Amino acid sequence: MPSVLREVSDLIIDVGAHKGDDAEFYLRKGFRVVAIEANPLHAAAIRERLGDDIRTGRLTLLDVGILDREGEIEFYRNLQSDDWSSFDPVFGCRNGTPYDVIPVRCITFDRVLAEFGIPYYLKIDIEGAERHVFEALIRHSAAPAFLSTEASSPDYLDYMRTLGYRAFQLVEQGLLPQTRLPKPAREGVYVPWQFGPYASGLFGAERPGRWSTLAEVTSAFVDRTVARSLEAGEWYDFHAARADHVDRLAILRDEPDLVIDVGAHKGADSEFYLRKGFRVVAIEANPSHARAIRARLAEYLRTGQLTLLEVGILDREGEIDFYSNLDNDEWSSFDRTAGTRQGTKYDVLKIPCVTFDRVLREYGVPYYLKLDIEGAERYVFDALARHRAAPAFLSTEATSIDYLAFMRVLGYDAFQLVQQGRHWQTQLPNPAREGAYIDWQFPDFTTGPFGAELPDAWHSYRYAAFEFLSLIYSRRLRSGEWYDFHAARPDQLPRLRVADPMTADGPPADPSPPTITAASPTDAQVAAIAAAATRMRDSGIRTVVVAGAGVVGRTAAVSLSAAGLTVVALDDLDRSQWGTDYRGVPILPPDEAMRLRPDAYFIGSFGAVPQIRARLRAQASRRGAEIRIVSAAADA
Repeated sequence: MPSVLREVSDLIIDVGAHKGDDAEFYLRKGFRVVAIEANPLHAAAIRERLGDDIRTGRLTLLDVGILDREGEIEFYRNLQSDDWSSFDPVFGCRNGTPYDVIPVRCITFDRVLAEFGIPYYLKIDIEGAERHVFEALIRHSAAPAFLSTEASSPDYLDYMRTLGYRAFQLVEQGLLPQTRLPKPAREGVYVPWQFGPYASGLFGAERPGRWSTLAEVTSAFVDRTVARSLEAGEWYDFHAARADHVDRLAILRDEPDLVIDVGAHKGADSEFYLRKGFRVVAIEANPSHARAIRARLAEYLRTGQLTLLEVGILDREGEIDFYSNLDNDEWSSFDRTAGTRQGTKYDVLKIPCVTFDRVLREYGVPYYLKLDIEGAERYVFDALARHRAAPAFLSTEATSIDYLAFMRVLGYDAFQLVQQGRHWQTQLPNPAREGAYIDWQFPDFTTGPFGAELPDAWHSYRYAAFEFLSLIYSRRLRSGEWYDFHAARPDQLPRLRVADPMTADGPPADPSPPTITAASPTDAQVAAIAAAATRMRDSGIRTVVVAGAGVVGRTAAVSLSAAGLTVVALDDLDRSQWGTDYRGVPILPPDEAMRLRPDAYFIGSFGAVPQIRARLRAQASRRGAEIRIVSAAADA
């Protein structure tokens, strides 16, 4: 048996496959599966249910048991509850229930690893024989990226620690029927799915909730054991993640009473949140604004309800040039173009900066995140994507449709475009729907209410994109009007007033012009782009040129980056875009982009795929090059 085993990134091994519920889910998400099932009745059910997958080779069924020795071993088949059947008589004959003893062929898990390799995800549920799998993994120093097992013993946590796992969850299986799959997918491809009563559910980066330390999960397991919830019919699994996958997980703590106000100005929004009972972290880079906050909200600083960070948010740390606009302090920015716009006077100050990653690690994921930092919002979105961190509600100044695309990639699926000039008319609901009720008049330069207290209906991504593009076309955004994007996480929708039906939401009345608004991707198209990005990453692609720098192309660039790919350029036939950039990525003429020799091209369009593909092939042919072209159109 080889001492070094190969890792297989598209393989899942399902040890204790029952009747195939989990195996079918993994197959539909695009993984290859080795299903191991000792119970002859269950193995027969799998063969009948998943016969096509067995014939195509996507599924390998091993109707064997896993033990520490090979040969035919007595299997205690429980006649009252077939799910209790086991090679261990303590499990198979529990509670004095009737049983049969039948011979079943057994192998070691060492043999499975030698033949099939180390899977991306390993699921274990074999009624007391789990230790034989763990011991084989330890012998070979073989740790799948993700692993789960029924939480029937704290010993399993010790095994996971020995294998080097660094992030953990204790998952109550009874909640599975309520689980919604993330869209776009974070593991494999997206599939609509309803989990049954015997399923293990989501795994890896798709697991909802926060990943914790070993000590936290051990404590939670002990608490449930003491409370006897594990003996009262509740069923839990341990999930573990390998250290090199921790950055993809939601390991940050959720803070349901916290608001983070990024770009706090002079504290008007922060005061509103504080008065409603929330804790607030206010972040303000402008020294004059920070002084105003300290004077205005000194009592909240003293009590600790308010934390003021006098820093900027960028993609790097250290002291950075800040352009303090002397004619209009609201325009001050780390972005020279924003801070010195229209030829206004300015000073250059040195301001300490941190990444938003640091803020998330120190303070957790807020309930509501407000962004208004004059062009630096993208650094916050990038950090949220890196940590898979999505506050329940999020808002940002609506200066670019890119921000809407960022929100969609983060998993938000309900949106509002809110005109700030209307806030003085807003009456807060009583009783309150967010925090405590207060009698409040919104002053100028404030973001206003948020979440369930916004007075208008929530809409789909497509609707919000149409509405925003219509505002640009009508030049209303250039005439002094100020709008914010607001986004709501899917689990908040039952509390909100949404358009009926939101999923079929079309554009607002009389959108103009159709040639602009038609470019906005639908929810299905956004999901298709994200699924294609995941497949590209998993196939070994690292560098990409996006063909097309329109709304779909820019949405694709966000999604490709979130999947860990490097977008080296966007190419476009529109000469007016040449020499500009999108999030620091250059927009180039097609021939110049091809000179970068990317691993692949991604077609940033759904309506002109054949034409773009033909154009790229012709370019490559002229250069004598071979190129790989990927499109998400088939998945939309």
